[in-house]
Amino acid sequence: MNNREERMEKLKTRVEEGMRVLKKDEYLGLSYVDEIVIPVLKEVLQDLCLEIEERHKLDEPESWQENFVIHYTSIDTLVSMLQQEAKNKQNAAKNGQNEAKDEQESSKDEQNASLRLYDSVHFNDPDEGNYFFRNLDLPKKYDWLGKKKESHAYIASFIIPAIEKNSDNLVFWCTYGKEGEGCSLKLRIPRNRLRKVLYGADEDKCTEEILQRILDILDNALKPLISIGERSLKEKVREKLAEVIWRYLEKIRYLYKSEAYSYEQECRFVIPELDTKKDKICFEDQEQNNSPDVRHYYEHEDLKVKNILTTGSSITLGPRVPYPYNMSYYIKSLLTKAGLAGPEIKTSKISYRKP
Repeated sequence: MNNREERMEKLKTRVEEGMRVLKKDEYLGLSYVDEIVIPVLKEVLQDLCLEIEERHKLDEPESWQENFVIHYTSIDTLVSMLQQEAKNKQNAAKNGQNEAKDEQESSKDEQNASLRLYDSVHFNDPDEGNYFFRNLDLPKKYDWLGKKKESHAYIASFIIPAIEKNSDNLVFWCTYGKEGEGCSLKLRIPRNRLRKVLYGADEDKCTEEILQRILDILDNALKPLISIGERSLKEKVREKLAEVIWRYLEKIRYLYKSEAYSYEQECRFVIPELDTKKDKICFEDQEQNNSPDVRHYYEHEDLKVKNILTTGSSITLGPRVPYPYNMSYYIKSLLTKAGLAGPEIKTSKISYRKP
């Protein structure tokens, strides 16, 4: 018996024991489901979903130099990150000279200098995250899953592979590079944090078929619990078990898009809202057509500027950036102050003027 089979047997055993506890004491039984059944269910689900995970895995680069991705953003965003990193470096130097300074006070001085993961609500594609669920047609026998709750994710999008034509691409400049007034960044992001986006109905259908096989297995293993007699108790148990499935689906729902977006060759760093630390979510006010709007974002250690703008990375200024020599000089100065010697600064070779 391999590890996967052992975990499945373990799940079935704990489900049966959970039934016995629930019949004796509802409160203890629900605690048993939370603390004993669900951890094993998560392990089993992780095993069963390896085939889906493999579909979103990025191909390994031929050499470490190619382990990069491309991200388009505004000049303001880049400048803001570099200014904050320079400030952090300056504060760290001051704190090092003053060893008596309280450690907690020191940490207050430092703020994240990182590429932000923004909420999916404001993405360009109005169908963001819904494409997968809309095409998902699960049999009625999985009624114990209930209905999907409204949610969102925090996402940073990148283009693969990190080749020259993807760093300086007119379509990307127009769509994500502030109409050519922004910049593209060639960044080093940990490969295990990125997931490849799949495009079109066929890809969606393939994952649905795998998912149905997984749910068949889980439906059989969890049957005693999801079919428990008392209605109110059944609803509570089903909700707890279903949440584990929905939490996993939240991780992949933003990895499926319409065929119309296939030119993007996109990969993503995704953190579902359910997996965030709520006190770490940041909000910023914006105004759209004289109407208030609030965007929110999340920050992650792996996207800190000092970790992603390393040797081999580059910054390409867009074709409509005014006075590119002057902007390049400014950015070089910021990189020096931030202690980031790695990035090369380039200027777009595309001739483009907004009509």
